[in-house]
Amino acid sequence: MNYDDIMGLSRPVSSRPRMTRAERAAQFSPFAALTGYGALVGEEARQTEQKRELREEEAALLDERFALLQKTVSSRPRARFVYFVPDEKKEGGAYCTKEGVVKKITLSPAFIFLTDGTKIPVPELFSIELLEAE
Repeated sequence: MNYDDIMGLSRPVSSRPRMTRAERAAQFSPFAALTGYGALVGEEARQTEQKRELREEEAALLDERFALLQKTVSSRPRARFVYFVPDEKKEGGAYCTKEGVVKKITLSPAFIFLTDGTKIPVPELFSIELLEAE
């Protein structure tokens, strides 16, 4: 092919306004066709555990410590609690450990309230360890 006929012509000018460098670069930015897929895979891979049933001696010890906690609640005892938190999105949940000063205990509904605002559901308790006051 011979281009002699167009070699001397000026470059065509568009009627559209010129793009900035950032606007031109945006045309070539990666396209995320699977938006949210990474989060979905991460959620599926997240592990939960099943709630364990207390053995008879563990349940007796928990009942004993809970009764002692109820008797001493007015003196604001310090304790460490292990309790089950059901997962909101999938079956199972996780065991949490929380240490704090007991503010009050309600029985209907059954909750232990700590001075830092934590609310522990009594039916989900796994263990109570009474601690020395600081």
